[in-house]
Amino acid sequence: MRKSVILRVKGKLDNFTINEGSLVLNDLKTTGHPLEYFKHSFKEYHYARQMGLYAFMLKEYVAKYHNITDISSFKANMLVVSTVSECNSGIYEVYDSEIIDGFQEFIKLLKMAAEVELNNGNLDT
Repeated sequence: MRKSVILRVKGKLDNFTINEGSLVLNDLKTTGHPLEYFKHSFKEYHYARQMGLYAFMLKEYVAKYHNITDISSFKANMLVVSTVSECNSGIYEVYDSEIIDGFQEFIKLLKMAAEVELNNGNLDT
């Protein structure tokens, strides 16, 4: 018999646009580093995982509330503002491969959390 558990997940998308089956997801990030360092921060803080989850949430939202299931194009960006030096800003384009990898990482962590929950807090049961 297969066990199941409900895990609650929340997220808040900063900005998105829907235009005739085309979706654009934007997330605002501030950084205490120069903009050139953000690629490192993207990996260090697992932002691909966040964007993978947000992409999934957005696609589910437009399917349910806008009846759009055929998405012709999808684009994701992180709008980055540096709080040091000259306080520059820029756009970090999140590639499809990063979103896919991030979503797979998210699913892996969900499965681990479900296993712990099903085993009363014990990972090795």
